Amino acid sequence: MNGGIAVAESHKPRRAAKVLKSMTIEPRLGGGHTITHHYTSYQHESEPHEFEEHEGAKALKHIAKHAGMPHPQIGEEEDDEPEPKLKDREARNTAL
Repeated sequence: MNGGIAVAESHKPRRAAKVLKSMTIEPRLGGGHTITHHYTSYQHESEPHEFEEHEGAKALKHIAKHAGMPHPQIGEEEDDEPEPKLKDREARNTAL
């Protein structure tokens, strides 16, 4: 305390981990689909990903990757990492 005035340290609040909660798939007008990612924390806005009608294989790969489901028929890359799921995060927290 300096001269009777307390000085609080300021710091940026820690942002919550970006953990995928769910995905929604909706048809688009004119063909194709919109796949929207929804996250567990309010700090992360939902993210829409749009796929044209002729991009069916690309949309399936996107879903498989983010759901953590291997799908070699559509060309999954070896270094593709799925987004962490809630149960994975809980397991990491209990291991700490």
